[in-house]
Amino acid sequence: MRLRIAALCGLLCLLASEVQSQNNQLSFTSITARPGEELTIPLSGTFVDGMSGLVVSVLFDPSVIQVLDVSTTTLSEDFTLHSSVSNGRLTIAMAAAEQITTVFPEWILDLRVRVIGAPGATELGLIGGPSLAQNAPNPFNSNTVIRFRTVVDGTMALHVYDLTGQRIRDLWTGDKAAGDHALTWDGRDDAGQEVASGVYVYRLQTGDGSDVQRKLLLLR
Repeated sequence: MRLRIAALCGLLCLLASEVQSQNNQLSFTSITARPGEELTIPLSGTFVDGMSGLVVSVLFDPSVIQVLDVSTTTLSEDFTLHSSVSNGRLTIAMAAAEQITTVFPEWILDLRVRVIGAPGATELGLIGGPSLAQNAPNPFNSNTVIRFRTVVDGTMALHVYDLTGQRIRDLWTGDKAAGDHALTWDGRDDAGQEVASGVYVYRLQTGDGSDVQRKLLLLR
C-alpha cells in the first residue's frame, strides 16, 4: 500500500492523505496548521483481514516537517511500538501477540509533528510493508497459487497453518528480492501427505517484523 500526503506550506500548511488497498486501509485525517505550529495527526486503519504486525515508512522533507513523536491509542495499546527518524524517513514498526480486526476505520496511532518550513511545497509518502493476495483458486482441490509483494530485499517466510495454529507446510523460508512473487501449495504437509479438507491460514512474515495472513479453503 502507498500513502501520499500533499503538504503546501505557505500561510497555512495543509496535510491531507488517503490510501486504499483491497482489504486493509490506512488514512490520515486532513489537518490545517500554520508554519511553526505543532499538531497531532491521527492515523486510522481498517484491517478486514486482521493485523498483528505493521511496518511503515513515512518519507518527508525535514526542512519542512519535524517529526516529534509517535504514540499508540487505546486500540493499539497492546502493541509494541518502535519508531526512528533518519534523513527524512520515519520508520514505524508495531507488533502484538493478538490480531486486531476492524471493519470500519479505527484510530491506531498518533503522529505528532511541527511545521518548520518556509513557504513552498513538499510531498510526503508512507510506504507500507508487504502485501498478501487471496489465493487462487479458492476454494481449491489440488493446487492453489499464493501471490505476494515485498517492498525490500531480505528474509521472509510463507507458511500454512491449521486453525489450531499448528504449522502444516513451509512454502518458503529464506531470502527474496523486493517485488512480486508467487508460490504454489499442493494441499500437502511438510511430509508430503495430503491434508484434510478444511480452512487453513497462510501467513507471510518478513525480517522487518511485518506479519500478514489470510484464510483459504481446501475441498477434497
